[in-house]
Amino acid sequence: SAFLLLAADPDQLHAIGTVLTFAAVSGIAAFAAPLRAILPRKPAFLFSGIAAAVAAQIGTAPALLWRFNVVSAGAWLTAPVSIPLAGVLIAVGTLLLVLFSLGLPPGPAGMLFAAGSRTLAFFAERMAGIAFLRPTPPLAAAAGVTALLALGLLARGFPRARRIAFGCAGALFAWLAWRSGPSGPARGFSVEALDVGQGDAFLVRWRGHSVLVDGGGPFDLDARDFGRTRLLPKLLDRGITRLDAALLTHPHPDHAIGLFAVLDEIPVGVLWRSDGQDEGNLYRDIGVAAAAHAVPVRVLHPHDDFAWDGARWTVLHSGGFRPKRDPTNNQSVIVLIARDGRSALLTGDAGAAAESELLRSGRRFAADLLKVGHHGSRGSTTREFLAAVSPRVALVSCGRANRFGHPARETLHTLADARVPVFRTDLVSDVEVGLFPEATRLKMRAVP
Repeated sequence: SAFLLLAADPDQLHAIGTVLTFAAVSGIAAFAAPLRAILPRKPAFLFSGIAAAVAAQIGTAPALLWRFNVVSAGAWLTAPVSIPLAGVLIAVGTLLLVLFSLGLPPGPAGMLFAAGSRTLAFFAERMAGIAFLRPTPPLAAAAGVTALLALGLLARGFPRARRIAFGCAGALFAWLAWRSGPSGPARGFSVEALDVGQGDAFLVRWRGHSVLVDGGGPFDLDARDFGRTRLLPKLLDRGITRLDAALLTHPHPDHAIGLFAVLDEIPVGVLWRSDGQDEGNLYRDIGVAAAAHAVPVRVLHPHDDFAWDGARWTVLHSGGFRPKRDPTNNQSVIVLIARDGRSALLTGDAGAAAESELLRSGRRFAADLLKVGHHGSRGSTTREFLAAVSPRVALVSCGRANRFGHPARETLHTLADARVPVFRTDLVSDVEVGLFPEATRLKMRAVP
């Protein structure tokens, strides 16, 4: 059936539902009988179901780890019970349908079905959380686990070779499941603009530390799954399974919505936010989400300055005066990050008003890298501000063909006149700038 399906529609090879279906069936076909042979003989229906459930988990585990970054310990514990229970519920449910069609009362069958359903829900609720998000493994290594399992099945007449193949498959899967991701630069640091559409999400990494500045998101305040579908996969692809900190520069959905899933799914050391006023109750809601996971919330103030394992974070702007134009944007956190003689200025959605305030303060904020404010809108990155920063490279985060016209031609001309190379997420997708003592390195993960 797999060959017929792929012959009719070759694109099904890339459909994860198809892959998981045939992986589960192949696992059952290959491993159910050997597992059944080592389990007690009676009751047959129970241990046959357990053998099938465990076999299906063996077949699907490599694909689940590679595609969804999940090691689901709960599924291994519940499947041996839930699958036989589901079989019983199907039989009882069929009996109920017959009774209802004949106009007869359900009697004990109804109570049995209700009790079984509650038991199944109990297991699902208690065990669903026993799952671990892991860094994305190399596809070749995940395929290697499946290949070793297949090799072990083919070596039926050679018990020793079979044990070696299965043992190697188990060891490789365990290594993929528990290995740690890249630790970030040992010297200097990196800033990566993650392509999250019309929004901001910047990942700062150095020497085993990682900080996420904003989390992207749509303008729909209820689209809380955005982080699970767009942001978390990018973090896990980079080996990020925990964050030292997350910074919300200001309370707008295109910067905040993705952080809800981040707080739900991975450990976060501290949540930073600006000293500005709330908007749309986003500060309140994200504070509730942080409290639910025991993540402390810290409000950043201007002149906050702290060293962190060789990196210095200096808050140049946070909250303050609310101008008539773009008041919330102009209360964004502006932070200067420096390490090993290299620096980056991240500006949130700060516009000309915040830039002028910073210029009047007399503080120095020259930087090698500038995160262009407000997605490159015409209301940010004035010539005076750009001259004070004097960056070697600039990053712009914005959505493809966005309705705001970001980045504005005026802003691009200002950057071009200053001879600052500009890299845009709408054109090159994810883009990382490594700021090392000896060099500045550029890495682009995908070009649309």
